Amino acid sequence: MKRQPQRKIRSTRYPIYKSQPLSRHKPLFFVEEKSSSYIELHGHSRYGLRRAIEILGLEEGSEVLLPSYLCREAVEVFQEKHIDIEFYQVENDLDPRIPDLVEKINEKTAAILVVNQFGFQPNNFEQVEKIADEYDLFLIDDCAHSALSTKKGKILGSFGDIGITGLYKSLPLTDGSVLHVGKEIDVDLEGIDTKFKPRDILKIMGEILSRIEPYHPVAVQKIREEFGGNTRRHKGDQKMSSISFLRATTLNVEDLKADRREKFQKWKDIFPPKKKLEKGVYPLCYPTFVEQPSKTKSILEKEGLYGVQTWNDLLADEVTGNPEFKNANKYIKHFIGLPVHSGTRIETEYLKEAFSRDRIT
Repeated sequence: MKRQPQRKIRSTRYPIYKSQPLSRHKPLFFVEEKSSSYIELHGHSRYGLRRAIEILGLEEGSEVLLPSYLCREAVEVFQEKHIDIEFYQVENDLDPRIPDLVEKINEKTAAILVVNQFGFQPNNFEQVEKIADEYDLFLIDDCAHSALSTKKGKILGSFGDIGITGLYKSLPLTDGSVLHVGKEIDVDLEGIDTKFKPRDILKIMGEILSRIEPYHPVAVQKIREEFGGNTRRHKGDQKMSSISFLRATTLNVEDLKADRREKFQKWKDIFPPKKKLEKGVYPLCYPTFVEQPSKTKSILEKEGLYGVQTWNDLLADEVTGNPEFKNANKYIKHFIGLPVHSGTRIETEYLKEAFSRDRIT
């Protein structure tokens, strides 16, 4: 019998939805019958993860198993709570390496965190679910990269005991994160303040400036000075902004998914992907390896192709350079995420030539 989490969660600080959203709004894509018993809306995944730790009752001195390929920001949330961390190895496709995961479970272990990388659920996710049940552990479903992806009709982020989904990384929103809470926990329906606030304007400005700053740094700095520095991107707000919430009610998610999937398939004409695009996947990017990610990114940006992702300073210090975590460090050195968002143009001979020069196997 799985341990019971703390149930002191009836807080008005967080917007909450049960299986049906408020009647005056169009049904939200992240609230569905097959999803969690309820969700909370946060401004950023970091706050969603903090809330997950609170709900599950993970205590100081307990231990959580984290994948070695995980951003240091997520790791820091557990460190802030003085929760011990044990990293497990990942396979070449970033799926959990099951033998290493099982070997690292001990009497202190309270939870396993699994990441749906780039919009894809691990192929061995069901194995991890069985391990969590067998060892009486909580399963945290990290879906920061997979806002619209589904598996067998169920939205990713809602498979574990608790899950965190990042919205603004994959969708045209300025902020937003969803915390899915398992069906065994129930709360009363609470609303959300949907009134537009002056600070929402600063959120929008901060998002726009953050995106153009690499290309016009002097002009952006002058604008920031005029506004007293209040136009920085607001990643840390606990609550999802009203402007993002209202925007989420108008998104045509099927069109967004179809567009990204189409662009993902076009990249295959240049070279094979690291992931297979299965039904239901809403890809964050087109993941692949190149010899020099920064150089390749620079070449593409000179050709007007923006949104290329490289994460060369992503991992926790305990993982970086550690030979035990060979595959995680390989991704840091050679991974590049090619854009699949709206407006991306990927059908030029020049791009094929650029990738041909830098690709590695």
